[in-house]
Amino acid sequence: MNQRLYALIDEDLRSNKLTLPSLPHTALQIRTEIESGHSNVSRVVCLLAEDIALAAGVMQAANSPLLKTEHACQSLGEAVNRLGLEFVKSLVFSLSISQLFAPSNDSLEKRFGLLKYHSTKTAAYAYSIASLFTELKPETAHLIGLVHDIGTLPILAYVEQVPALIEDTELLDDFIKEETLALTLRVLRQWAFPEVILEAVAPQNIDPYTLKAKDYPLVLAAAHILANNDIPHDEPLSFGKEGVLCSRLSDLDKDTLRGMIKEKAEIVRPLFT
Repeated sequence: MNQRLYALIDEDLRSNKLTLPSLPHTALQIRTEIESGHSNVSRVVCLLAEDIALAAGVMQAANSPLLKTEHACQSLGEAVNRLGLEFVKSLVFSLSISQLFAPSNDSLEKRFGLLKYHSTKTAAYAYSIASLFTELKPETAHLIGLVHDIGTLPILAYVEQVPALIEDTELLDDFIKEETLALTLRVLRQWAFPEVILEAVAPQNIDPYTLKAKDYPLVLAAAHILANNDIPHDEPLSFGKEGVLCSRLSDLDKDTLRGMIKEKAEIVRPLFT
């Protein structure tokens, strides 16, 4: 391991020289409007209309099989009314965050792709688990799943400027493993995310055997392991922990539970990416 290079990036991290990702202006405007306490659908629709991709995402979600409605929405206003303002806020954040998983350097394309795959999979599983087995808000669970590793983005953005670090995969893997959580919390605080999301992300490395309450940390832990087991490995990982976490969610056998979660997640994932 190149200790000098590690020390250099660590020093830049401690001195706040790493550039943290920013959310698109439209997403921030929509959050401000909805959280203002006097928001209305027409104002949110006007803001959505300024971003074609976000507007299309809202329409797609409103007309998806997830909501099991008989009639398709014909306008943004109908779509926002059907989804509700809180759901729209989470959806807009999820769609905006998904756009951040894009490399400017071809040599990091595989890493960005794997990060996006794992994050969107975790998010879809979190939504599915929350909606099927808890009283939690599925859209909040989805957002937690999507951002749980967001701290990897500023590291990869930094690495794009340091070719030697791209080539030293062992060093990069070690640094990402050690620093992602701290950077994730820093990014989420910069984005002014609520404490419920920070608290769910923070304990992600706690032994899953200690998680019992049906709260967001448990949902994230279960979703994280399900997503991790979807990625091909030389040897299967975490299947024992998957069984333990599934037992915390339901008395159903693990295979039935996994099947239910994955079936719903397959519907959810395309809507938020």
